Amino acid sequence: MKVTAAIAHEIAQLHNYHRWSNRRIARKLKISEGCVRNVLKDLPRASARRTRVRNAAKMASRRRVISAIAEETLFETVHGRQVAVGKAYPSLGEIAAEYARRSGETVAPATVCRDLHASGFASKARPRVVNNDPRKNRERLLMAKELRKAKISGKDIIYSDECWANDNDNTNGFEWTRGGASPTPRRFQKRPAIKVMMWGAIGLNYKSPLLLMDTNVTAKVYQDVMLPVVGAAMKRFPKRHFMQDGAKPHTATTTIRKLDAMKVKRIKWAAHSPHLNPIEKLWNIIHGRIAAKRPKDDAGLRRIAQEVWDGVSMRTINNLVRSFDDGITRTIANKGMPW
Repeated sequence: MKVTAAIAHEIAQLHNYHRWSNRRIARKLKISEGCVRNVLKDLPRASARRTRVRNAAKMASRRRVISAIAEETLFETVHGRQVAVGKAYPSLGEIAAEYARRSGETVAPATVCRDLHASGFASKARPRVVNNDPRKNRERLLMAKELRKAKISGKDIIYSDECWANDNDNTNGFEWTRGGASPTPRRFQKRPAIKVMMWGAIGLNYKSPLLLMDTNVTAKVYQDVMLPVVGAAMKRFPKRHFMQDGAKPHTATTTIRKLDAMKVKRIKWAAHSPHLNPIEKLWNIIHGRIAAKRPKDDAGLRRIAQEVWDGVSMRTINNLVRSFDDGITRTIANKGMPW
């Protein structure tokens, strides 16, 4: 088959610039692989070298622009400080579109991915952090300063909270694998098949009974089931303050009246501050231990949850409670911003 000059030029471009294989070029142009080989064999070597040099220079220039686009970061001013909130162009498609806008040349997301890897970039999961809203930061800072002014430390507080336990895999997100073997997947369902609501309270040298329920906590349930446990704890430790978050059942008018009638001293907890709450850290430990036992049904989940709660040592609880003071110090130092 006789190959025209136009086809020969296109073969040279696909081979030297796009690095296509002979078979792919043949399929694209609907010719035989032998014709492609003959054309490539007859190409002047000097011309091929010049093409490769030009292509390498163009590739290097493209990678510099793509790397600069990928590194562009969005910032917000919080308390007079510039805080990074994310990349300006986080996805391959957005980077490709911005490159096309700046250079006038289109580029595929796959090419962007290849260029970023060649430039030393790697795709990594962004860690989730506590809400960094300036208003929440002010509330958190005010709470920390009030506790410090009142000389209330972590050992002077009874911490309470509720959360769902379920059959999702909450064990470690990483595992050691040999060679190129893939890690085992983690089971996760947005609507777990089995779940149970847990409520508990902890303090220095104190751990309440674990309360288990099948429904959400309402104001009535909170007052009838949880507050008697709170009252018993406050009678045992009359000088301590009670901590609860701002959930609606906790802040309902009837709940506040009942706490006032019980003469329970309370602290005003700042919203979106789970990193300061020792019992939130305890729930993380409990979730991992429940998942490791792999509950199969509701009865098994309840039994395992109770076993795990009973198995938490007082030393662990005391260490979590003592971490509160360090958290308050860091909150004041960071002007309320999470760390």
